[in-house]
Amino acid sequence: GMHGTNGTMFARRTGRGSAICTYNPAKPEAAPKTIFETEKGFVFDMSPSFDGKKLVFSYKEDNNLPFHIWEMNVDGTGMKQLTKGPYHDVSPIYYGDGRVIFTSSRVESFSLCQDFLACALYVIDGDGSNMRRFDWTTLCTLSPSVLADGSILCTRWEYQDKNIFMWEGLWTINPNGRQLKLYHG
Repeated sequence: GMHGTNGTMFARRTGRGSAICTYNPAKPEAAPKTIFETEKGFVFDMSPSFDGKKLVFSYKEDNNLPFHIWEMNVDGTGMKQLTKGPYHDVSPIYYGDGRVIFTSSRVESFSLCQDFLACALYVIDGDGSNMRRFDWTTLCTLSPSVLADGSILCTRWEYQDKNIFMWEGLWTINPNGRQLKLYHG
């Protein structure tokens, strides 16, 4: 049931249940420890904080609900929801100052010539407040990652001089929305 190259893919998941586990490679004989588990929902992706004390992740509480951004301590305590609403919020990462950058379908549109949800990059403060969009693509921006210079590396679905279903170029953008540049592709 999954097709497309962007935001709709995370909405078309089948099956239920997932867990977040920790594993100590220094003790391979020890079993992984489950710090979070859900039978009804699904964890899509996660990233650790720069100090290694917290995890930020996208999670849908039920198969019929959208993904939202959640945070918890690496021991599984202190779980809290950072985003709400009828949108899919996925691929969260921590920025160096504690803000969280993520991809969202909050753009409320579809990708030009397809029936796929469009999505763009958003940023929130560490407590989930002060949400704002900083990427203004007309198609889809996905998979943010922080580079050493503080810019955000991401993929952008575009189809200029290439197959629209396979290639996404790598781009960089600052979290203030400035300096969008092609990185590779």
